[in-house]
Amino acid sequence: MAEPTDPGYGGQHGRRAGQPADPNAPVPPRPAGRHRKVAPEPDLTTPEAPAPPPSIVDPAPVDRRWREWPIALVLTCVLISLGVVAANHFRRGSVLLAASVLLATGLRLILPARQAGLLAVRSRLLDVIALGGLGGGLMVLALVVPPPS
Repeated sequence: MAEPTDPGYGGQHGRRAGQPADPNAPVPPRPAGRHRKVAPEPDLTTPEAPAPPPSIVDPAPVDRRWREWPIALVLTCVLISLGVVAANHFRRGSVLLAASVLLATGLRLILPARQAGLLAVRSRLLDVIALGGLGGGLMVLALVVPPPS
C-alpha cells in the first residue's frame, strides 16, 4: 500500500480524495468576516422535565368557525350599518357604524387577547384608546351633522 510520503499518493495534505482528514492535523485559521451563526445543539444528557397536566396544555377544543366570533360580530354590524346608509338613512346608519366600532372597543376591553382574536392588534390599552376615539368621534359626527334639507 502506498504511504503518504510516496509521490503517487496524491491529494492535498498527504491524503487521498475521499479519505477523512487526520484528526490530529492543525486546523487552519478562519478568514476574517461574517460567519454563519449555528444554533447550539440540544443537551441530550439531561432528562426532560415531566409533562404538565393535560388541562394546562390542551385548552378545550373550539370549533374553528367560532374562534373569530368577535370580529365576525363587529363586521356583521358594520355591514348592517352600511346597508342602512345605502337605504337612504344616513344618520341612523352612521350611528350604527359608530356603535359597531364602540362594540369592538368593548369586546377588546373585556375579552382576553387569546379570545379577542383579530380585534387584538397591539396592546389592549392602545387598541381600546384607538377604537374608542374612532367610535366616539364617529358618534359625535353622526349626531352633529345636520340632516339634509
